[in-house]
Amino acid sequence: MREFLSDLRSDRGLLVFLGAICLLTLLGPFGSYDALPPARRFFFWSAALTAVALPMHIAIRALLDSPHLGRLPQLARVALGAMLAAIPGTGLVFFVRAVLWPESYMLDTIGTTWVQVSAIGFAIGCFHFLPVISVTEGPGQETAAEAPRPGATRFQARLDPATGTDIVSLTMQDHYVRVSTTTGTEMVLIRFADALSELGEIDGLRIHRSHWVAMRHVTTLGREDGKLKVQLDDGRSLPVSQTYAADLRKRLAARAASA
Repeated sequence: MREFLSDLRSDRGLLVFLGAICLLTLLGPFGSYDALPPARRFFFWSAALTAVALPMHIAIRALLDSPHLGRLPQLARVALGAMLAAIPGTGLVFFVRAVLWPESYMLDTIGTTWVQVSAIGFAIGCFHFLPVISVTEGPGQETAAEAPRPGATRFQARLDPATGTDIVSLTMQDHYVRVSTTTGTEMVLIRFADALSELGEIDGLRIHRSHWVAMRHVTTLGREDGKLKVQLDDGRSLPVSQTYAADLRKRLAARAASA
């Protein structure tokens, strides 16, 4: 969960959150501008967005990362996530309204409030997740920059020639993937799941929610400070989660048997 919410705590996440509060306070939508003085309006929108931010972020991020929605455009996933999160979000907003704006508390506005929460969540979600949303999705829309170089996978074609293409590991970092090669490192703006799907025939294994390693660069598997970690031939060690530990042990055992 800590990794799942990492981009919510990132500088971009905080800027989006604070910017949304300031914008809604200044604009005063849904009657709040006329009904509430500036200070009270600021506290109202701060409380409302704080209450809705967590379910909205979890729902949208989960749908964007879902491998089962590969054919659904990412903007549609953001919209669906916003609508789903608006269900508990509407209840939270009603609670905030009852405390900070009781004169607006009317149960017959539940439907309207759900639409409003969905719309605001979608708008903020698009802006927050903008780096991972490709507006030009679909077949036949691949750009020349994304076309693989001869002998390289689609993901390797994204790398700067100075970085090299002998990939050691990939690590998810907010909206980016940190690529470590035998000659350097590079940050690539791409979803982690998309990066893994573009690796092609490179022999590797996901060992953690946030880490992938190339098997040829794996040396040993052991424990450090009680935590399961894999040692790489560049001297680094990366954590291994129990979800992927069994597959990694099988791959290492098969390699040892064939040696």
